[in-house]
Parts: sequence; C-alpha cells; structure tokens
Amino acid sequence: MAHVTIHGTLASDPKILSTGGFREIVLLRVVETLEWYDGEGSRHTGESEHHVVIVSGPDAENSMSLRKGDTVLVEGHSYVGTLTDEAGEEREMTQVSALHIGVSLDKFRVPSNRTTG
Repeated sequence: MAHVTIHGTLASDPKILSTGGFREIVLLRVVETLEWYDGEGSRHTGESEHHVVIVSGPDAENSMSLRKGDTVLVEGHSYVGTLTDEAGEEREMTQVSALHIGVSLDKFRVPSNRTTG
C-alpha cells in the first residue's frame, strides 16, 4: 500500500454503498490527467489514470455534496485492484482508501477587491 495524493476530476456523481453493517461508504470515480509545460511554454497532456476512491467516516457524508465534473484533491492509501466495468470487462484500477478529501480551487476564479498603492 502506498501513500498518494490525487488531483483529478469526478467522472460520475458519488455513490453510496452499504457495508452490511451500520457504516456506509461512498465510492468516487476520479480521473487524473498529467499536464505539463515544456521549456517553450507549450502545454502537453499525458494519459489519464482512473481511480476508484473509497470514502468513509465524516468525509463520506460531506463527499455526497460533490458532483460529476468537480475537481478534487484526495489523500489516502492506494492499492491495485480489478473491477468489472459496465461492458462486463475486467479492468485493473488504482483503488484509494481516502484519508482526506477536498474540493480543489484550481478552476475557481475569485475577483480581487484589492487596491494597489
């Protein structure tokens, strides 16, 4: 298990899963795409990586307010697992047990009321 930080976009709305006990968990699908700028200022985009994020505890209820397309930061422990997709094919995916999750502010622009002088 590795400690990871993911900065990505929700691929779908959060889904509540019951564990059969008193505790519910929330499942998030997060897509992370590597982007960088070269020495000449040209933007490059790498391959996208798909993560399944499992959220429990107090963050589970709070994460239900997130929506598809929201940009999030996730800190947690990752491991590789296999899931069966909608087409019935098994896919290897990084799964993350979230320790902390929050909304990323990189897409938000707040006008500044500051004056210079």
